[in-house]
Amino acid sequence: FIRTPKFGIQNLNDSFKGTKYLAQKITWTTIMELILTLYFIFGFISGLVIGNPAFLVFHALLVIGYGTITIYTILHLNKK
Repeated sequence: FIRTPKFGIQNLNDSFKGTKYLAQKITWTTIMELILTLYFIFGFISGLVIGNPAFLVFHALLVIGYGTITIYTILHLNKK
């Protein structure tokens, strides 16, 4: 069994930067994740203002999840 190196890295001087595996620009998926993050922030704040705590935990988890993915996607774009 011979393992194929991921990203074509075979020694310490090789790099995966510039490969097709790294996103080069913001895609529609990232934009949609940002929109969902903002939507669930609005839902969380609305629940606080109205005084309806029924979905606060659910909305908080969604904000954390989508927000984290969006932030890390944007941060990794700048690491070229």
